[in-house]
Amino acid sequence: MYAGKVLKSIDGLTKDGLSYFVRAGFVKPKKIVVDNFYLNDFSEEDIEIIKRARKLHFRPEVRPPKALEREIKSEVSDH
Repeated sequence: MYAGKVLKSIDGLTKDGLSYFVRAGFVKPKKIVVDNFYLNDFSEEDIEIIKRARKLHFRPEVRPPKALEREIKSEVSDH
């Protein structure tokens, strides 16, 4: 799923927010070449991680990035 479709499927997610999750390493989309452009191809697992991370990001007890990372990994492994 390309970035535009991800943004439409997750309420309130912005391009900057999506870029943050990629740069921070929470998700690792595949790179697809289309007409000499590299596009990110997000998996369904990437979408679920972003949804969970957005919910957790607003909880005060998991604000620091490392805590957020631990919480996301533990929730993903629980499913």
